[in-house]
Amino acid sequence: MKRIITIVYLIGFATILQSCVQKTKEQTVIFEVDMKAETNVKTVHAIIDVLSQDSQRIELKDEDLDAIYIGKIVLNIPFDELKTKFVKNGSEVELSDKDSRVVKFRESGKTVYTAVFNEL
Repeated sequence: MKRIITIVYLIGFATILQSCVQKTKEQTVIFEVDMKAETNVKTVHAIIDVLSQDSQRIELKDEDLDAIYIGKIVLNIPFDELKTKFVKNGSEVELSDKDSRVVKFRESGKTVYTAVFNEL
């Protein structure tokens, strides 16, 4: 009888433990930031903040010289959004007096986020 109770407790504990683990999903986020109103742009980065992880900085590039800087990140996380701000020339952080932008992921797993630097 003692053995049965122990087995029941172990199964219950394993079930509770499994339900506490959040499922992750691969999310691809493509950032497109319009820098047309900015002058002297040398580099553009996106600072990515995802809950419970250190922030990441990804480089955006303007391959076709149209002043639209594009970058991509692939995440495998259990969340449905991230926060971001864009940075010009390594130190000019946009929206310095405002909260970060919130990027909500699409169900498809691929999100394209378009923005204009320093405008909400």
